[in-house]
Amino acid sequence: MQTHGEFVSTLTAEHEQNAREIEAKYQAKLRSLQAQNDLRRKTELHELEERKNKQVHTLVRNHEKAFSDIKKYYNDITSNNMALINTLKVVAVQISVCYFSPLRSIVGIWVLL
Repeated sequence: MQTHGEFVSTLTAEHEQNAREIEAKYQAKLRSLQAQNDLRRKTELHELEERKNKQVHTLVRNHEKAFSDIKKYYNDITSNNMALINTLKVVAVQISVCYFSPLRSIVGIWVLL
């Protein structure tokens, strides 16, 4: 039979062993959970980065299209204005010929008189 001191020592040793085993078990669980959380965080960050890049790409593409549309619009206006200017020059020459030719001949007659 064990003495009271030996019994207490045995119980203390068993409890200490149980405490170390429980601590080791929960330390392992803690490391596992930390690893899972790190992996989840990295995955979420990667997905967030992909969504951000997709949005940036969409914004750049929309900007380029809008810029191209505006550029085309103003180039069309400039082209139409240049065509109108050239047409008006031709009309001005025709008007000049039609109205000022008889006047020149009249003025030429008066100058001769």
